[in-house]
Amino acid sequence: ITKMEDLNLTPRIYIFYSQGINDMAVSTNSENWKTATKSFIDRIRSTWSGYGPCPVVMTKFMTGYQTYDSKIVEMASEMSDVYYVETSTEPLRNAEHWNYTGNKNISTKLMQVLIDNYGL
Repeated sequence: ITKMEDLNLTPRIYIFYSQGINDMAVSTNSENWKTATKSFIDRIRSTWSGYGPCPVVMTKFMTGYQTYDSKIVEMASEMSDVYYVETSTEPLRNAEHWNYTGNKNISTKLMQVLIDNYGL
């Protein structure tokens, strides 16, 4: 960022966010998880607020995590410049991780959200 500013360029910050599922393993209440995740997004944005709206594009989880996925959908409707991508149809390496193709497809989806909403 400093190098860009030295060249009189203003960086734009975009965040791709894919949270792990360890909270589910310890039975974190999904509403508490949502509150903590929103707070985390707010903290990130406060750090980078001088560079524009700081959009966040989140991944939903793989199949089996609908309770948390519903909270991601809620966050996207409640917070400005927060989006999500569907991931449940992407191929997995194991029960909790996408394989190479799945990650590649998800990366394309994440970028498409920015293209569609910010014209990148």
